[in-house]
Amino acid sequence: MPCDYKTYHPDWKRIAAAVRHRAHDECELCGAPNGARIIRTRARWNFKPQLVMVDMRLPWPKPKGVKVVLTVHHVNGGKSDNRGANLLALCQRCHLKLHVTNRKEQHTRALSRAGK
Repeated sequence: MPCDYKTYHPDWKRIAAAVRHRAHDECELCGAPNGARIIRTRARWNFKPQLVMVDMRLPWPKPKGVKVVLTVHHVNGGKSDNRGANLLALCQRCHLKLHVTNRKEQHTRALSRAGK
């Protein structure tokens, strides 16, 4: 889903760049490096995603993988709250997982309030 920058602070691009810089250009949850092409695997013993860097100089066919793009997440959901403590640099995968989890929790709370 594309980002509608009209709803963000006018200086959002600079703020987001500062957050990514603070995180050393890596996802603050999984450690994926910004701009790298990676393959995610799952280790059996700890179930944390493992990152495998893909060497794009290899001969054809090119190995599969995804390019990491860091985004900036508002922890409390408020786009106007741009304090450093409220902003996280996340890869798109981790960012999406947080939003899906938050929506499920909101839905569950709404159902419990409705008595269902």
